[in-house]
Amino acid sequence: MGSPTGMADERPVHTVTVDDFYMDEHLVTQAEWKKIMGENPAYFSSSPKKGESQTKRPVEHISQYDVFVYCNKRSIAEKLNPCYVIKGESDPKKWGPVPDEQNDAWDNAECRWDANGFRPNPNGNTRHAAAYTTVKKKRQKTPTKTVHGIKTTAIA
Repeated sequence: MGSPTGMADERPVHTVTVDDFYMDEHLVTQAEWKKIMGENPAYFSSSPKKGESQTKRPVEHISQYDVFVYCNKRSIAEKLNPCYVIKGESDPKKWGPVPDEQNDAWDNAECRWDANGFRPNPNGNTRHAAAYTTVKKKRQKTPTKTVHGIKTTAIA
C-alpha cells in the first residue's frame, strides 16, 4: 500500500494486514434500510423498470450522519457492539435527531475500531451505505452467512 511518489501521507510503500471481516454482497437496499430505520428516505422510491423490484434498489438520499445511526442500530439488532460513539454514547437513541446541517458533535463521531459492529465500506460511497462488520472469524467451509436476513460474504 502507499506510493513512492504520492502525497506525504501515502509514503512510503508498505504492507498492510487486514483482519477477516464480513461484507454485504450488495449495497444496502431500500427494504433493508426501512427494516432497521423504519422509513425509506430514497428519492428513487417509485416507478421501477419492468422486472425490477423497487425494494431491492440501493437506498440513497442519506447523509453520513444517517449512516452512523443505521450502522449502530443494525449492530444493536444483531447483538454486536456498535462502532460509532457520539457525545460519549453508542446508542443512537441517546444522540438526538439526525442533524440536517453540519454538526460538530456528529462530525467528531468516534469509530471504535475494536468493536465488531457495522460500519460503511470505506472504499464505497457512503451515500449508498454498503455496510460491513469486522467480526473476526476463522475461515469456514462456507464463506457466506445470513446476517439479519442479509447474505454476507466472508472476506479473509
